[in-house]
Amino acid sequence: MTNVLVFAAPILSLVFALEPVAPSASQEALYKALSGRDGAPSCEKLGEYSTNLAADLVFLTENAKKPAWVGVRAAECLVRHHADFAGPTIEKWLRSPDTRGYAILATNELDNLPADRAVHFAKIALQGPLSESLRPRLSHSIHAEVVALAGPAAPLRETEGVE
Repeated sequence: MTNVLVFAAPILSLVFALEPVAPSASQEALYKALSGRDGAPSCEKLGEYSTNLAADLVFLTENAKKPAWVGVRAAECLVRHHADFAGPTIEKWLRSPDTRGYAILATNELDNLPADRAVHFAKIALQGPLSESLRPRLSHSIHAEVVALAGPAAPLRETEGVE
């Protein structure tokens, strides 16, 4: 059963599984800022919408279902700029087959983290159910420690039709 939570205008809605969760004013503002089809403010500018940005971005990754890019954009900012705060959330993505997209995003962003954080997340990724699909991404890291954990470089799957 899917419930729809509607904000100020009917066009701005979040779709939730199970019970609806009422967003705060700052979460609603972030949702609106990230929902534009043709772009969104940079992660650095999102602080203008929230005094507790990392927590509000976690909320969006867990609750904003449509449009899908809201959660993806929120996740990118979490991994790039708030990995310490969002560590438990990122770890959850890496441990669950239900959050494969977020797990791939997180492993793709590890090169933007300090080596110790990248190694921490790589270890979790390699122990989880998605390890075989994440291993090739990890084996191409700029962090030597991550590459050593992942083992020999495996080819990354390329998009069909791209040369």
